[in-house]
Amino acid sequence: EAAIGRAALAKDQYDLAIKWLSKAHESLPQEIIILRSLGESYAAKKLWDAAALALGKAINLQPGLAELYKLQGIYWSNCGRYEEAEQSLYRGLSLDPNNPSFLTLLGELCLARDKLPDAIKYFRRVLTIDPINIPAISNLALAYEREGDLRSTLDTLGSLIQIEPSHANVYRRGQVLLTMGRFGEGWLDYARRLQSGNYQSWQFALSIPYWSGEDLSDKHLLVWTDQGLGDQILTVSLLGELVPRARKITLACDPRLISLFQRSWPELTVVSLAVLRNAKKNLASIQVQATISELGGTLRPNYKSFSQPKAFLKSDKERSIELRRRLTKDDQRPLVGISWRSSNPLAGKQKSTSLHNDWAQILKQSDIKFVALQYGEITEELKYVRETLAVDIATIPEIDFERDVDGFASLVAAMDQVISVSNTAVHVAGGLGKSTVALVPHTYGRPWYWFDQGDFALWYPNVSLYRSKGDWARTITEVSESILL
Repeated sequence: EAAIGRAALAKDQYDLAIKWLSKAHESLPQEIIILRSLGESYAAKKLWDAAALALGKAINLQPGLAELYKLQGIYWSNCGRYEEAEQSLYRGLSLDPNNPSFLTLLGELCLARDKLPDAIKYFRRVLTIDPINIPAISNLALAYEREGDLRSTLDTLGSLIQIEPSHANVYRRGQVLLTMGRFGEGWLDYARRLQSGNYQSWQFALSIPYWSGEDLSDKHLLVWTDQGLGDQILTVSLLGELVPRARKITLACDPRLISLFQRSWPELTVVSLAVLRNAKKNLASIQVQATISELGGTLRPNYKSFSQPKAFLKSDKERSIELRRRLTKDDQRPLVGISWRSSNPLAGKQKSTSLHNDWAQILKQSDIKFVALQYGEITEELKYVRETLAVDIATIPEIDFERDVDGFASLVAAMDQVISVSNTAVHVAGGLGKSTVALVPHTYGRPWYWFDQGDFALWYPNVSLYRSKGDWARTITEVSESILL
């Protein structure tokens, strides 16, 4: 039975492995190898609780084997039972006090629980034992960044790059440098993302030179955007200074942005990014290309180069007028659009707020009509706010904010003010020149382009930055006290 179970595990037949290893454990309850394999089988199916319990039985049989505690700690951590994970790892560490694996896992556990000083302590202890431990160095840099200690973050990333000078690590350092306003070094490092095999946007690049500030008066320039919609709008904010320099500019972007960008820049040829990937032969006249890193390196070399920003996006005026007429038909209160969540896969949690908890103070202002600018499913949240705060937040359900970005821009243009966490709504509102309050994390989760200081966005006119140190309700209350309407 045990042999059949282990053979099934080796073939990734996890259900079969669990079946036979469970039978084997009933027959041979003292066999640790069976329990360990059973735990591995459960873990392969992400049944973390069952995996940890199987390891617990093995530990009871052989409590002096440190490796068992490490595996159990990993399993407990993966199912979010951090206290049990910490206990398992502490017990394992007591058996092997200088084991870098235990110290690294404890550091990662503290990082997950936002116990940053403890995380830093563990990672630094690892490095006294193993100075070139790459996971420990990388995580130490992350812990410093989340603490807001960017200088230590930068020093630690420098050590990491000396050991592992990958494009991804240099790109990561570039984001920190830009956050600190060290533009000369930052833009160079940021451009390294384009050389990383893990960075998907490299596929859009053409086999032509990148712009480095040379004369464009006789050149056809391709500007292609990358990353999320907000980053792409940020790139387009630089076109006002670029258009007079070039003979011709083709702008490639997410297809959802084409109509908005073409209306805003009628002198440009605006195409989908897919054209770069699938129809490069039709772009033979293009002589030079640029992304935000090349544009930024020339046009934004320092803080002083951020001249007074101007609105650069143009919504569908007629659609916007109609939306405003509809929203104010029986209600003449000022319109304030709100967005409270980010779907960013890396830092969405840090950038997001709770509508019914954090926003209560603002929503109580009865002289304002609030309009939802939040993408995604929001029905239950709006219902809860209506029932608990007696506040009806208006919606325009026929506009799919994620697919119809042009329609979304028209709705944003109909607002008197926008208050939003750092997501696409801020970039659209900023590009339109709307009075906007951006709710920005103080440290971790803060995009580099909001920088590490300042109350106003350098990229957009009329965007004020409110920086939270973790207490969103307090930050949003501060906004409610100074709301412009």
